Amino acid sequence: MHETIRSLYQGIFETGAWQRSLAALCHASASTNASLVVRDRAQDRVAITHAVSYIPEAMDAYTAYYYQFDPSRPFADRLGVGDWYIDHRDVGEAVMRASPFYGEFLRGLDVSSVMSCLIDRHPAYEVYLTLQRPLDGEGYAEEDARALDWAIPHLREAVAMRERMQELAGRVRLSESVLDRLPFGVVIFDAGGKRCWPICPASSGYGG
Repeated sequence: MHETIRSLYQGIFETGAWQRSLAALCHASASTNASLVVRDRAQDRVAITHAVSYIPEAMDAYTAYYYQFDPSRPFADRLGVGDWYIDHRDVGEAVMRASPFYGEFLRGLDVSSVMSCLIDRHPAYEVYLTLQRPLDGEGYAEEDARALDWAIPHLREAVAMRERMQELAGRVRLSESVLDRLPFGVVIFDAGGKRCWPICPASSGYGG
């Protein structure tokens, strides 16, 4: 638990750290695959941002064809933040046996069961934690989801902090680009009128 949480917050700055957290969650839940998935709400399309045992060809096959057979899709808008989708509980074994999503797609990937948690929801997109078990493993049950509930608030906070850091970094790059185009030096003052720091664009020829 501690290593998972530590790696999540390290992942705000270090991309590879989230891989360690996902690997730890796989171990804790007897899963072989774990991923953070972003769903475009308008297009109803998904993209994987971080994953353990990620197969790009499988994601291509899913988005190109098998997504239309995914029985979890109708549940996406019904979930609240922190809620779990568990295939054996929510769609049942009869639907799973009849679905080409399981019979063709997941079986070909040696996957028997899927559960996902809605980490966060925004107007344009949603973020999910998705876990998968192998064909020789038991299907997910509600107690498997409950056993991972402790991780969800940390995942949500880490994802939000990473998004804020990326937004801030983007603003910094934009500001630097604008300043580099100015033919004069710039001085920043705080609200009280105290000079904070002189900023001089590289193209201006000004010093310190």
